[in-house]
Amino acid sequence: MRRRSYIAFTKALQQLFKDLLASQGIDFLAVEGRTKSRQSLAQKVRREDKVGRYRSLDDVTDLSGIRVICYLKEDCEKVSELILANFEVDPVN
Repeated sequence: MRRRSYIAFTKALQQLFKDLLASQGIDFLAVEGRTKSRQSLAQKVRREDKVGRYRSLDDVTDLSGIRVICYLKEDCEKVSELILANFEVDPVN
């Protein structure tokens, strides 16, 4: 898959998070997204502590990431609950 597709996915996920937060009345400062660059991905899979861990791109779990910045600690807990209720969570990664 091309990086452009991951960038589009990240943007869609960012909007999904904003919509989910709004639907639950959770105030937030920002929802930020990032897509790992090819250079960053290459560096990651070559790191000594990662040797043998990645057999294919499917083994990399952080090509896209979202950060939700909340005003209150209680809202962070609500966001965690929202994530658990709406996404398949891989607790190991």
